[in-house]
Amino acid sequence: MDGGGGRLKAIAWSPDGFRVATSLETDSNIATLWDAQTVTQTLTFLGHSGALRSIVFSPDSSRLATASDDHTLRVWDIISGVSIMTLEGHTSPVLSVHYTPDGRRLVSGSSDSTIKTWDTTTGGNLGRAIVFEGHTKPVLSVAVESPGDPNSTRIASGSEDSTIRIWDSSLVICLTTLDGHQGTVSSVVFGPRYLGSGSSDAMVRLWPKHSLSSADAITLRGHPTPVNSVAFSPDGTRIVSSSDDGTWKLWDAESDVPNEKMDWHTDWALSCAMFKDTWLATGGGDGLVKLWDATTGRLAKNLVGDIGERIWSLAFSNDGARLASGSKDGTVRIWEVESGDCLFT
Repeated sequence: MDGGGGRLKAIAWSPDGFRVATSLETDSNIATLWDAQTVTQTLTFLGHSGALRSIVFSPDSSRLATASDDHTLRVWDIISGVSIMTLEGHTSPVLSVHYTPDGRRLVSGSSDSTIKTWDTTTGGNLGRAIVFEGHTKPVLSVAVESPGDPNSTRIASGSEDSTIRIWDSSLVICLTTLDGHQGTVSSVVFGPRYLGSGSSDAMVRLWPKHSLSSADAITLRGHPTPVNSVAFSPDGTRIVSSSDDGTWKLWDAESDVPNEKMDWHTDWALSCAMFKDTWLATGGGDGLVKLWDATTGRLAKNLVGDIGERIWSLAFSNDGARLASGSKDGTVRIWEVESGDCLFT
């Protein structure tokens, strides 16, 4: 897959496993849809006037949402390629976007320091949203509770102001502000038992969901440089973190000691994806994609593409049989996980 020469920053695999979407941060300002089986381009989504920051499929795989530096979000029909909605209201670049589990709303975080929720069931262009205000600096990451959780209306946001805020999306109030990080909160993610966060202060923190109190937070120390991203295993017992020093750490969520330090990237560790409790994939500034045994934390395979081209994004297919990787040179590669072979570029 040739992304068109710009820097490929995001990949999303549709929940039904049939499609892959890619987005470019620079140059083309487009999102592209690919058939995951034939690896052929099916649609190009044109409309944004600024760089794309984040893309996400709806839970039913029928729509794609894109967030852009042009201060807007767009919702696209993946069959026709038509822009169904243009969501206007942010006054600065939109950095993160997620669907709620029921697919009825989008949640966005922006450089304007706000979080917004958008009703996606209404057609036409929408110029209004529910606004959540409280952060004093850009919001870099947002997370929404998983399906089946009794508190599924909760939203978490991480900001450059070093705080995490928890919001009730129904009542439109901030339930609590979590202090503790001493730097930008670059990543937040909900797991079954904890909210996880990563920060430029080189710390990973776990916040018990039953209390979401700063006093109850577990601090995971071990990275010497800023933490870029965090992700839970599906059962929530482990959390993986990536750092600017090129290492990944796989932590026991009940302990403050990493199970395994994964330090085979020779440049920044930039992206990660986990498939159930089987595989962990990591991508680095060294152009390598690595597959790890998610149980033992041991390296299983090296997937070698273009050395030196940074791997910005990774995504597993729903069945875990294939892995998509996106790199700085604008290309997408589809890998067969079992053999480690590159099937398509």
